[in-house]
Amino acid sequence: MANMITSHAQIIKQWPRSQDFAADIGVHDDSARQWVHRDRIPAKYWVAIVQAAKVRGYPVSLELLAHLAAKAA
Repeated sequence: MANMITSHAQIIKQWPRSQDFAADIGVHDDSARQWVHRDRIPAKYWVAIVQAAKVRGYPVSLELLAHLAAKAA
């Protein structure tokens, strides 16, 4: 993948703070921090993440999320 993101945790860390990420997708900050720690984002949030990333100009796609999830499995 050309964008050099190699983990779900790196996707979240593009945001300035985990609180910003959580607010953008409508989850509690504790959830976002757990996802970073586990390096796994539940699939039911992927669409919201792609939409929020697009607004901020971050390179996140459903394809990237799926690729990283498959790699980690």
